[in-house]
Amino acid sequence: MGSVECNSTYSEHSKTDSSKVWLETVLKKRSRDEEVYKIIKYETTKATVKGDNYSCDLSRVTMNVVVGSGKSKKVSLIIKELPKTEFKRAMVSAMGVFLKESVMYREILPRMTDVMSELCDYSDTLWSDFIDYRPYDRLVLQDLNIAGYKMNDRKLGLDYPHCLLVVRNLAKFHALSVILKARDLIPLEIYDEHNLYQNKGMKFRMGEMFSKLFENVVTTIEQQWEPEWQSVGKRLRKQLPDFLDKLSKIIERDDSKFNVLNHGDCWLNNIMFKYGIDGETPISLKFVDYQLCFYNSPAYDLQYFLSTSPNLEVRAKLKWNLVEEYHKSLAKFLKLYNYKGEIITLDQITEEMNRFNLFSVITGALLLPLVFLEQTEEMPDIEKICKDHNTIKEMKLEWLRFCSPNFAKFMKLILTDAIESNTI
Repeated sequence: MGSVECNSTYSEHSKTDSSKVWLETVLKKRSRDEEVYKIIKYETTKATVKGDNYSCDLSRVTMNVVVGSGKSKKVSLIIKELPKTEFKRAMVSAMGVFLKESVMYREILPRMTDVMSELCDYSDTLWSDFIDYRPYDRLVLQDLNIAGYKMNDRKLGLDYPHCLLVVRNLAKFHALSVILKARDLIPLEIYDEHNLYQNKGMKFRMGEMFSKLFENVVTTIEQQWEPEWQSVGKRLRKQLPDFLDKLSKIIERDDSKFNVLNHGDCWLNNIMFKYGIDGETPISLKFVDYQLCFYNSPAYDLQYFLSTSPNLEVRAKLKWNLVEEYHKSLAKFLKLYNYKGEIITLDQITEEMNRFNLFSVITGALLLPLVFLEQTEEMPDIEKICKDHNTIKEMKLEWLRFCSPNFAKFMKLILTDAIESNTI
């Protein structure tokens, strides 16, 4: 075969893991049209920027290939692997996220596709195509950029049409999971707990960092917000000693209630949109990153999304409209999929949403500073923080200065909900 042209910052990765021989084997196994004969050249580049992904290495492999007919074509794949650094790789392995995601792509999502086909739902799936994998450390997936999907700016948030599309499709994803669970096709031994908040090993590893991040936000409220928020800061400070235990208790599954397979990390960085001819109207979406899926109340995904992803106007004025739209869609899809069980009511979802308000506060405190960070180069080094206890102890408020003013505005909306529901 001809020489390889590679312009990659992952030179070692390109020379070994992403070898031409391996790539050709993958393409020959999975080609859906003309058989791939050989790769002429390929290029490996980073598929994300700093701050877009913390628990894996994502690369894009773009190839010029020759197919059986002799024609040349361009092919692009996404390769998702465990981190290269020893510490981060060990931490992610301990979380068990690769197992969860690989089972999602190899078993759960294909079963959802089967349910859709069985019931004559020929709409697009809500996930990328699974191409290949290597046990324990690698997934090869469809490049959604080539299919016309793109990610939105996390700092701007999503407007109402985007949010509406998300909650309706989240309801569909949840409905499909309910059908699978009714058929005993979801292995709860894998999806029983949340990898971060309920996994004892990860609570031990990450707990100190989470506590310091939460404390930094509380200190910001006490020192920088208006006087009327000082009492709220004091209330939050009282939550600090055992907030992770309280969080774990909130998300303990109650099997007497309506539960679904949650995406687990449903925020705008894990949602890609396709647009209409005007380039502005979202017409379809794909959820990505299935590392934190777990079986629990649908309020988890809803609160997580509404606490991180809408723009300020939507979060302030249209939150409950979106909850209602979610419920309408959930009921619709469960009926379309011939579900015979009891369907959660809107009042029950509202009750669950209020029960998860403290979760929303904690999620906001931990994640929103990263969402609203203006410059990605100011993003904290998560590996360094987790690895060095002195770094955790010395964490200061400085990086919060780089957040846009929308951080405080959004956090105040979350706190107001928690106050009104007597959560804090």
